[in-house]
Amino acid sequence: NIIVVFTGCGTEADNLAIHLALQANPHVSKPHIVTSNVEHPAITQYLNALEQENKITVTYVPVNNEGIVSAQDMIHAITSETILVTLMLANNESGSIQPVKEVSSYCQSKSILFHTDAAQAVGKISIALNNDGIGDAVDMVTIVGHKFGAPKGIACLYVKPHCFTTKGNRVEPKHYMLLGGGQEGGKRAGTENVPYIVAMGVAADILMEQQQTKPAG
Repeated sequence: NIIVVFTGCGTEADNLAIHLALQANPHVSKPHIVTSNVEHPAITQYLNALEQENKITVTYVPVNNEGIVSAQDMIHAITSETILVTLMLANNESGSIQPVKEVSSYCQSKSILFHTDAAQAVGKISIALNNDGIGDAVDMVTIVGHKFGAPKGIACLYVKPHCFTTKGNRVEPKHYMLLGGGQEGGKRAGTENVPYIVAMGVAADILMEQQQTKPAG
């Protein structure tokens, strides 16, 4: 099962993914997060702010000359305090595809949450959560509407339900993204931007139709 949480932009979705990982691991005194050194500022700026506030530690794994990070380097950066690995699927400047499937599979085996920002990948490569796409081990995925034809100002975060639970706790606590009204299942309060959500859905439908009718090769 996947929970789709609509947001105002990809930056919000990326920030919320980090926020959820921290909520899910309150027992870790100094949470550690692993990422690459070519992530979008929506990831790096938020991580840097949290690190400056002494709330987390971060390892930025460098990429090679082709802009691709080694899956093994990402895995070797993981420690006993790691609560999240966040790795973009496709880079917004170089177009390099990162080894999301390999790294997320390892994270799943160690019960570490994995997030990918797939904003630049939608419509270009499959982001399906199966073996034909990015694999079924990814816990959170950022999708940005205007990257595939929707208006600017709408995005979403795909979230697996266990991301809303405290690690090791079978009873779901009141984890949240924004507090207020009961919108979006109480996870992200605030009146939904229904016209833009509908537009994002229509854009996704059109994209899928185009992909299905596109000649092979």
